[in-house]
Amino acid sequence: MRGYAAVLVLIAHSVDLASMHGERFFMNQWLHLENFGAIGVDLFFVISGFVMANSVANRNGPRASQNFLVMRWLRIAPPYIIISFILIAITIAQRASINPISIANLFLFIPWFDTSTFTMPPLDVGWTLSFEFTFYLLVALMVLLRLGDKIEWLSLGIVALVGLGFVLPDDIFLLQWVTNPIFLEFALGIGAYSLWKRRALATARVGWLALGLSGGLVLIVQAVMGFGDVSEVANIVDGTLSLQRVFWWGVPGAAIFIAVIAFERASTGIAARIGGRIGDASYSIYLVHVLALMVYSSAVTHMPFGLPPTVVFVGAIAVGICAGMFYFRFVENPLRLRMETTATIMFRMNSMGNQPQ
Repeated sequence: MRGYAAVLVLIAHSVDLASMHGERFFMNQWLHLENFGAIGVDLFFVISGFVMANSVANRNGPRASQNFLVMRWLRIAPPYIIISFILIAITIAQRASINPISIANLFLFIPWFDTSTFTMPPLDVGWTLSFEFTFYLLVALMVLLRLGDKIEWLSLGIVALVGLGFVLPDDIFLLQWVTNPIFLEFALGIGAYSLWKRRALATARVGWLALGLSGGLVLIVQAVMGFGDVSEVANIVDGTLSLQRVFWWGVPGAAIFIAVIAFERASTGIAARIGGRIGDASYSIYLVHVLALMVYSSAVTHMPFGLPPTVVFVGAIAVGICAGMFYFRFVENPLRLRMETTATIMFRMNSMGNQPQ
């Protein structure tokens, strides 16, 4: 599911790129598919809610909370920072200015210094990681309070936070941020985890299949009829259309995800195998495809002959996936293994040092 979510985001940006190289690109003529792939972000949020709930199910206490945050930072920050610094170097080479708050949001994830609106990090897709890490803080708080085995309560807490957002003053951006309705998508993922943990998905699979098909039908209708401006990042980071996006994209995405989990043991076909391979590299694809498409677009622009927009589109998808898998193989995965191994050793040494003599 992560693999296909990453490819959906790649498709959204590939449509934009193809449209730059041909006004009569078929995906813009027949259906409302421009930016529709952005639903991959919503799938990521739902999946993250499920995975984080599962990962802290038996963790409790201050040390477990601290270790969780450290491991999460090590998992997402280093490969993200590397790509961001490449883009920063390109920006400096082009003699463009860089907002210091943008750099702060790169390292801190949470927009502590923003006062009225979110300042996009150097790698613009990083806005989703800021929401991710805010969610990680909420999960860590549950572990700190020794509620890791009652993580379902966090979904209720998120609902309460979103509700507060409608009555709290809107002149403090950090309050707007932590009460953004987009966090409900993480709560949907926690709900899916609760169903899975209680083995509710192992029975009545026809019903879960119907749920997933219903979610797919809702998305097909949107592809035909349109979905307004819920795909626009600005409308999500300020919360303007976040609730609509949860209903239009988050809920159908969660329905599809639940159906996939219900039939997980039956997922042995080629689609599952391909998705698994791409899924391993999904984070790298998500990070590196922006840079890869910049290089690809420049190459297409400087070709002595023009390429049809459909060819540009297919090539963009291939370039994004290949670049992401290369980055995963030679950067993300080796870096993650080394840093997580070092962190685990340090955690064990710290635990041994705090044992009574």
